[in-house]
Amino acid sequence: MHLPSRRVCLSDGKWRGRVMLEDKAQNVIADMSALLLLIVSNALNTVAAILMLLIGLWLSGRASLFVVTMLPRAPHIDPMLQSSFGSLARYLVLP
Repeated sequence: MHLPSRRVCLSDGKWRGRVMLEDKAQNVIADMSALLLLIVSNALNTVAAILMLLIGLWLSGRASLFVVTMLPRAPHIDPMLQSSFGSLARYLVLP
C-alpha cells in the first residue's frame, strides 16, 4: 500500500512527512515490547504467589489434621476443644 507523501510543517519550522508515521510506528513497537516484558514479569510473580498460597493452605490443613488426630490420644481433652485447637493450628500456620 502506498501512503501519500504529505508533508507537515511543525512548530520548529521543519517539514516532515512519512518520517513522523515511521517514528510513531517504532514507538508503538517499543511500547508493545515493554508491555509484553511487564506482562511476563508479573505473570511469573502471580504464578509464584498462587503456588505459595496453595502450599500454605495445604500445610495448614495438614497441621490442623495432625492436631485433631493427636488430641484424642491425650487424656482429659474435651472433644469440642479438638476442633478448636485444630482451627487454631490451621490459622497459626497460615500467616
